Amino acid sequence: MDFPLYPDRDTALPDRRRVLILEDNEPLREILATLLEPTYDVSTADDGEAGLTVFHQTGPDIVILDMMMPEADGRFFILCLFAQGIPVPVIAMSSDVSLLSDARRLGVADTLRKPFNIGELEAKIDLLLGPPQA
Repeated sequence: MDFPLYPDRDTALPDRRRVLILEDNEPLREILATLLEPTYDVSTADDGEAGLTVFHQTGPDIVILDMMMPEADGRFFILCLFAQGIPVPVIAMSSDVSLLSDARRLGVADTLRKPFNIGELEAKIDLLLGPPQA
């Protein structure tokens, strides 16, 4: 896949950081998006391949990534993204500790074990990006 290195950010909300959520579980994806939307410009995708397309369309500041998705999983997304040399922090999520260990070995910025509460996720985002801009 060939994507431009610098995505088109014209559709993003001004002065808001962009978050991309890759999660195949639709209810969880929608809950995360709803909870983060008051603070961030949120985009979503349901697998790694669609996630790469949305990533290059929206230019997120951070990616929240489910490691276990059908078709193109989290590992696929990480390998493709990092192979392009794009320095964006990725927070990998899974209930499987071995998948989180694999994500760390691949170079993600942080991991989050499912189930989690939204406060944990927000704290990790703030740690990686700094507090939300007022």
